[in-house]
Amino acid sequence: MNEKSNKGFMVVVIFVFILPFIAFLLTSYSIYLKQQMNNLEISINDLKTSPKENSTEAITETVEIKLPKLEIKPNTSNIELQELNYYSLLQRSTNTLYQNNRGAVKVFETRQELLENAVEAYEEDILYYIFINNDKYYLYREDYKNEEEQKMYAVQLYLYFDQAPAYLPANTLRKSGLPVYILNSYTQSNNEYFAIMAGIFEEYSEALDYLKNMDENRFQNLTGLSIKDRFLKSITFYSDEG
Repeated sequence: MNEKSNKGFMVVVIFVFILPFIAFLLTSYSIYLKQQMNNLEISINDLKTSPKENSTEAITETVEIKLPKLEIKPNTSNIELQELNYYSLLQRSTNTLYQNNRGAVKVFETRQELLENAVEAYEEDILYYIFINNDKYYLYREDYKNEEEQKMYAVQLYLYFDQAPAYLPANTLRKSGLPVYILNSYTQSNNEYFAIMAGIFEEYSEALDYLKNMDENRFQNLTGLSIKDRFLKSITFYSDEG
């Protein structure tokens, strides 16, 4: 009787405890396997899409390469006439004259006449030099003609026997608005020199007044050089059909 009771008890234990536990283990394992399969599928998909993403990133990096900025400068060969004032015309005028120059110098009564004739020279690519002194408006043009040879005066500021050292301070002075240029000439012993000059004057007294009233400090500050030893010098202009 006891043996049957023990067997019955074991059967009950198996059905009530052991079988459900085994079922629980199997269910848990199945869930675990399913999760692993999902993870494996995700990994496979990642492997498939990675090259595309990498290539997209590479393309993006290529597209996003920064190109250097292009600075487009205005074409100064066709400048509006209203922009050609005295300063701009001075900057575009010749920076070199000689002891004897082909052409002539005209003195205009008004600033407007001076600018109009200078603009004409600039547009037609004619060599010119523009200069204003008080109420006198000077313009040298290579195409101007005069019946007689003209003797004009100018102020010599500095003297050099080499070209490069002369043009550096001359360009600095010209950019600041001072009407300077280089006189390329020769000494009596036939040595070439380059002198920095200022202005052209038809009368000696006018040139002398200009010389005396020059701002020495301005020249000193711009070039580091003194103009205390400046003096007057004559320059000649002639016409082929004079």
